[in-house]
Amino acid sequence: MKHFVAHIFFWVVLVFPSTSLLCQKVLDKSMVRQLFPNTTKNVWIHLLEGSLDGTFGLQMVLGTDGHTCKGYYKATSTDEIYYFEGTDDESKITLTEFKDDGIPIGFIVGSYDGQRLSGLWRDKLKSNTMNLDLHYVDKFSVPMTNNCTDPDKIMYYSGKLHGQNITVQLYQHDKLSEFVMKSKNLNIKEATPFQNSLRLNYTFNLNGQDIVMSLDTTENDKLQITSANDIFTWSPETSIKFQCTEKLDFSTGYKMAFPTMGEKNFDAWILSKMKSMVKSIDPNQKSKDKRWKYLSDVWSEIHYIDKNLVSGCIYAHDSRSIDPSKEQFTYDVNSHKPLSIDALLNNGIELKKWLATYIDKYFQNMKAETKKQFSKSDFKYIY
Repeated sequence: MKHFVAHIFFWVVLVFPSTSLLCQKVLDKSMVRQLFPNTTKNVWIHLLEGSLDGTFGLQMVLGTDGHTCKGYYKATSTDEIYYFEGTDDESKITLTEFKDDGIPIGFIVGSYDGQRLSGLWRDKLKSNTMNLDLHYVDKFSVPMTNNCTDPDKIMYYSGKLHGQNITVQLYQHDKLSEFVMKSKNLNIKEATPFQNSLRLNYTFNLNGQDIVMSLDTTENDKLQITSANDIFTWSPETSIKFQCTEKLDFSTGYKMAFPTMGEKNFDAWILSKMKSMVKSIDPNQKSKDKRWKYLSDVWSEIHYIDKNLVSGCIYAHDSRSIDPSKEQFTYDVNSHKPLSIDALLNNGIELKKWLATYIDKYFQNMKAETKKQFSKSDFKYIY
């Protein structure tokens, strides 16, 4: 299961012409009216709001006399303000951004009908292009918070049912719910679409008994199991939810979704681990005369969970690399720290013996040529 998924963007920005107006954090129509001569009687000034590349929030004040356009727009996450001017010709708009020495630093081309500006933003070399979509507003809205919650969650339950020790792992992902129920003589795996967003129901047979298992998401994710006249209610012993955090502007930024389990040591450790896998931009690559885009994805997959352990992988991929990097982790809930491979292999549960048996059986089923290649290899760990 791929979670979040996480996105990191890095930009380098060139500041627009230096003026006291650009130091303001709030855009208004009076700023744009001052850009036109007093002799120009008819100037239509509109407030526009939307996004660049579907990611960066923008607020724009655009003025036009029917031919010439001038104005400012602001990146809502940093309050940085940019100056532009250009032409408005029968709904076709062409704008140029300038820095203080008059050199263009970007271009906007598209259509504008007084209600919507839809087009493209390009850097000065026209090598980097992004979609721009703005719409008319009476007043600017307050930018949304950068914190968010992913609907995915994983929960672990355990208890007794008809004399058997039962464990249940429940995965909720997008609009699909999957559960794995295990005991000594039982292994049920089933996936089903959400019936609704509040209650999930599963029906199955155990030792000739019809079992109804339901999850009520409004009651702290309690699991209710009904069999004949018996009703059991289990609370999750371990649960993982996914949250995301982001910082977006035109110079640096990241967006990351990460697993949390309400255990402060794990939550702090996994977030730090994921951030450490993000490659920092080389300061020498920064440019003073163009905007530069760097993209990286970071995501996590949880492979196993119970009341003692959480195990999975963290992946990271950036635009400068062909293949993603991968780092496996197993976290001990009781000791509040990650476990090394050596600790896992020497924890008293005969994992080495189990691995040796599994690998030997797997090896025997390999094709002769593949088996020959593996026999020449010297692996310290296989996992």
